[in-house]
Amino acid sequence: MTTKFTHGRFVWRELATTDPQKAVAFYSELFGWKIKETDMGGGAKYYLVHAGDKQIGGIWPAEKGMPTFWGGYVSVADVDATAKKATSAGGKVFKEPMEIPNVGRFAVIADGQGAVTMPFKSAQGDQDPADPKLGEFCWESLSTTSTKAAVDFYTKVYGWEVKEFAPGMPYFAAGDAQVASYMEQPGVHPSWLSYVAVEKLGDARDRAKRLGAKILMEEVPVPGIGKFCVIQDPFGGVIAPFEPAPRQK
Repeated sequence: MTTKFTHGRFVWRELATTDPQKAVAFYSELFGWKIKETDMGGGAKYYLVHAGDKQIGGIWPAEKGMPTFWGGYVSVADVDATAKKATSAGGKVFKEPMEIPNVGRFAVIADGQGAVTMPFKSAQGDQDPADPKLGEFCWESLSTTSTKAAVDFYTKVYGWEVKEFAPGMPYFAAGDAQVASYMEQPGVHPSWLSYVAVEKLGDARDRAKRLGAKILMEEVPVPGIGKFCVIQDPFGGVIAPFEPAPRQK
């Protein structure tokens, strides 16, 4: 059997948080996720996130001094080579390449402006890409202080290409696959944002408020695509519920 990979795509999302157990309760109710506790060894716990039967991400305790944040793993052919490319392209390697037994190899890198991603090579191969269902991660976007620098970094490090949805609406692509959008926002801390598909944006936003989240952006329409809001969970993690537009018949 041939192991399949979807190099250049985001294949895993992970929340590092100061309170994993409360985060599990928050996200289980917010998105309807089923989250299972696993033992990482040495008494450390890791929480596997499932949307329906599909395993889509994880939650784990943030290391001391680390803020709560959602991070995305990008499938690559060679983690060590990718980490070296990140350094030569003006970025930083926050965690040197390391092996997770029976899972794969990864590193933690930041672009020159400070936005973090994790290059990853799975030991088992990547899941087959499919249109995201409700409760699954469906998109990524980059907020940066320099789109020119971001394009230079990510095209060199992940081999992404720049394409456009329409004039003035660029995105990163891995071959034919749409990977992420990006936007220059002076004054922001450069960061990546992950989106989760929901049935009704208003309902998800109301649940988030009730559960103690802060609403950073109430509602942003994306003509012909859908609409989203941006929330900050009670522990500091930022994520975007997204309601897709009805499919054209």
